[in-house]
Amino acid sequence: MADPAETPLLAEVRALVAAAAGCGVDEVRPEGLLVGYGIDSVRAVELLDDASERFGVALDETDLRRFRTVGDVARCIAARRAPAGTS
Repeated sequence: MADPAETPLLAEVRALVAAAAGCGVDEVRPEGLLVGYGIDSVRAVELLDDASERFGVALDETDLRRFRTVGDVARCIAARRAPAGTS
């Protein structure tokens, strides 16, 4: 069951990670390590491409070094989607 405090953005990121990892969305936790879901460098690049396209934000390989968890990906996307002066 999803966390009632989960944002729609986090839910979508969890779904993208699940698709990349080949597992169920219910297995993907915000605090879960991407490598723990089998996200290797090739899958990580594909995940970034999918997330960039889905959310309309620029994500690149430099971001990979900062992303350890599913929540890290969601927080970065949220920050880049926020209008200037908010967050």
